[in-house]
Amino acid sequence: MSQWVILIYDIPNKPSGKRLNIWRKLKKLDAVALQDAVFILPFSDKTLEQMQWLAAEIKEMDGSASVFLSNSLSVSQDESLRERFLDVIRPKYTGILAALCELEALEPYEYEKKLKHVMRDFLAVRYYDYYKCELCAEVETQISALQRKINDFKYGEQDKNEMDYISKRRH
Repeated sequence: MSQWVILIYDIPNKPSGKRLNIWRKLKKLDAVALQDAVFILPFSDKTLEQMQWLAAEIKEMDGSASVFLSNSLSVSQDESLRERFLDVIRPKYTGILAALCELEALEPYEYEKKLKHVMRDFLAVRYYDYYKCELCAEVETQISALQRKINDFKYGEQDKNEMDYISKRRH
């Protein structure tokens, strides 16, 4: 069975910016809400530390927070929670795939800089992909193909010209 990190917290309603700040941080971690103010992440040293930092921040806001480790009690619970995490991450990969498709319509010299931005977004999404979504490999494949096109564009002609030069020198 899987192990989970659970954050349970309460923050005063006023000012509302504090609640929103914590919610945004949980959203960035791709934590899943079990209920209002109860969020869960798959256990790792990293996720435990992140939840502990959030709990400390909540307490500094005059709120209350507790972090717990828990085990699932059934395989179906594990599968259900895993699927919820994948449901959060899939649209992010889908957006990246759409951006890559737009780049494929351009010439390599037009998209090289844009590809770097898409790759940065991809690395950020992959960092919080706790279950290695099936779309991750598809994104990696498309990025590699676009990088090859850039390299072929940049260096392919150079290699061809060098080979022509060498060939001419031999004759």
